[in-house]
Amino acid sequence: MEMKTEKIVRRVNELFHDFTNKEYEEMTHRDMLKKERLRWEKAKKYLEKNKSIRILDIGSGAGFVPLTIANVFKERDVFICSDVSKIMLNTTKNNIKKEKFKCKFRYVKLNSEQFPFKDESVDLITTNSVLHHVHNTKNFLYEIDRILKKDGILIIGHEPNIRFAENKILIYINHLLSLIFTPKEELKFVSVRLGIFDILDKLSGFINLKRKRIVSEREKLAEKISEILKRENLIKDNLSIGEIMSLVDYKTVGFDPFNLIPRYWVLYIETYHHLRGFEYNKEKFLRKYSESLKEKYPLDGRTFFVILKKP
Repeated sequence: MEMKTEKIVRRVNELFHDFTNKEYEEMTHRDMLKKERLRWEKAKKYLEKNKSIRILDIGSGAGFVPLTIANVFKERDVFICSDVSKIMLNTTKNNIKKEKFKCKFRYVKLNSEQFPFKDESVDLITTNSVLHHVHNTKNFLYEIDRILKKDGILIIGHEPNIRFAENKILIYINHLLSLIFTPKEELKFVSVRLGIFDILDKLSGFINLKRKRIVSEREKLAEKISEILKRENLIKDNLSIGEIMSLVDYKTVGFDPFNLIPRYWVLYIETYHHLRGFEYNKEKFLRKYSESLKEKYPLDGRTFFVILKKP
């Protein structure tokens, strides 16, 4: 059963990103990723080496990580982009072709939980917004440890932080502010947790024509994915869009960035989103309040970015 769940999670993620690759690519250009890009820019000082190196980006998506950091690397270096979705990997390839990077690029589709690379064959591994999509994170991190060289660098960005989920003060503040400033988003958040998102989504479609179109598109997407999964004998009954999204964002409670892989040294860590996205709000009060919470709870932001070194 565990193995089948793992296959379903992987296949749903692959199909979902195959079908939504255009929307995903558009998302990489939104303002909210400007700060994310700055974090990866800061990380460049940990990347340059005197010798030739191999870099592996896991879950390249539309190419966010390589497009941000590849200008650091030289002609002697090899940058490997990988993803479970072949279509997303082609998107990465096309986006990289538009740039003038010096390093060589390779593109590898990931077909299983075991990575197709030899032991201790990679100098640097990067991954952004990937870990929470994975069913067996223990095996995922084991594979990273297996292929990363001694003294190698691992950078994990944009992942949910367990410390935020455990900070009752931050949770209370976020729900209160969300209820005041973005009640629709709060209702969406609560409905997902209660498992009634699909019902409310359909009801909103009766009131709002634009929402009705979005709901219809989502239902068609769920049907397409379900039909493929049934043909492959992975499921018997159709999945709703809510069930599919819960498989895409499989682990949202969070991870402990200090204990992802035992023994690894933390070279740099930053946590952010103390107000769950209000950092991008036009209200100065919310931005300032977010900064004050970050000062008070520097390690408890909802999202973390961490740079680790293998001893």
